[in-house]
Amino acid sequence: MGPELTITRLQQRAELVQLEEDWERLLGRTDVASPFLTPGWQLAWLDTYGVAHRLFVLTARRGQELVGLWPLIARRRGTFRVLEPIGAGRSDWLDVLAVDENREEVLSAFVRYLVESRSEWDLIEHRDVLSESPTIRVMETLCVSEGVHLRRQPRTVAPYLAIIGRWEQFLDAKRAKFRSNLKYYRRLAERDGRHLDICQRPWTDGAEAMDRLADIERKSWKARAGNLKISTPLGREFYRRFCHYFAGRGQLDLWYAELDASPVAFLINIIYAGKCYHYNTCYEERYAYISPGLLLHAEAIGDAFARELREYDFLSGDEAYKDRWSSHRREIQHLAFYNDRPTSLGAFLVLVWARWTFRRSQILRRGRARLLSATRKLLRRSVAQ
Repeated sequence: MGPELTITRLQQRAELVQLEEDWERLLGRTDVASPFLTPGWQLAWLDTYGVAHRLFVLTARRGQELVGLWPLIARRRGTFRVLEPIGAGRSDWLDVLAVDENREEVLSAFVRYLVESRSEWDLIEHRDVLSESPTIRVMETLCVSEGVHLRRQPRTVAPYLAIIGRWEQFLDAKRAKFRSNLKYYRRLAERDGRHLDICQRPWTDGAEAMDRLADIERKSWKARAGNLKISTPLGREFYRRFCHYFAGRGQLDLWYAELDASPVAFLINIIYAGKCYHYNTCYEERYAYISPGLLLHAEAIGDAFARELREYDFLSGDEAYKDRWSSHRREIQHLAFYNDRPTSLGAFLVLVWARWTFRRSQILRRGRARLLSATRKLLRRSVAQ
C-alpha cells in the first residue's frame, strides 16, 4: 500500500500557479475532466470575476503525486460564508478532480477536511455537475457517514450531438426542410449581390479581436436583453485570457459569418479531449433573417465530423436551436452541502431551498418573467429618450 493521502489547502494564487504541471497531469487521469477545469480557464476566471474572493483550494497528494483537486473559492453572500467552484457562473461541468481509482479515498479525505473546518463555511454550492458524474454517487454515500448533508436537484439540461458516421449521413437523416433551410438562408444572404463567407479565423491576442467580438455582441439581441458578456470590462478580459490559453494549445475554434468581408456573427468553440464544446454564438440582430447561427453551426459541426471528434456539446440550457442539432440530452445537477451548525442550515434554506421552491412554482416563475419584461421595456425607453 502506498503513502497516506496528504490534504492541503491553498489560499494564494501563486500556489495555484505552481500547481499547473501537476494539475494538467491530473486532468489526463480523471474521467470528469473538461475545459472548464483546466488551469488556463480557472485562472482566467480567478483573475477577473474572482478577484474579490478568497481561495479555498483543496489538494490531495500521495507522496509527491497529485491525485485530487477541489478548486473552490470562499465568498460572502449576505451574512453567509459560501464555498463555490472556481469558475462558477461562467463555466459548465464543474466537478472535483480525482484519479479514477483513488476517487472514493480522495473525496472521503476532502469531506473529512471540510467537516473539521466547518466553522469556516456555511454552504458549499455546486450548480453545474453532470448527473452522470461519479462524484455524485460517491459523495452521497460519504456525506451520510461523515455528518455532512448533501441535497441535489436537477437544474437544467445539456443537449449534445454524438458524432457517428459522416456529415453527409447526418444531413441525410434530417428532415428535408432542415436541409433546404441551410441552402435557403445562404442564398438569402447573397440575394442582393452580397457575398457570405462562413470561415475560421486564427486567434490574435490583441485588442482588435476583442473589439470585433464586442462590436457584434453590442449589436445583438443580447445587448437589448441586457445579457452582455464580452462588452463588459471583466467579460472582455476573461474572454481574452481563456481564448489566449486554448489558442496556444490549438484548442480554440473561432468562426465568423462575414458579409462582404465584414464580420456580422461569431461562434466560439473549445476542442478538448476529442470533444467540441460550444461556448458562445452571437450575431448582429439586423441579420437574424439569414439565420447566421444556423449557418455557423452547420460549418462547425461539419468540421467536427471531418475531424472525427466524438461529440459536439452545446453545454447547459434548453434553447430550441440546440435540439435541432442534438441527438441526446444530459441532465445537470445543482448540489448543495451544509453541516450541522444552525447558520449552515440557514444558508441552505435561504440561498438554495428557497430558489428550488421558486423554480418549481409556475406562478412565481411567470411573475418573475413579467417583472423582468416590464423592467427591460422601461430601460429601453429611458435609453431611447
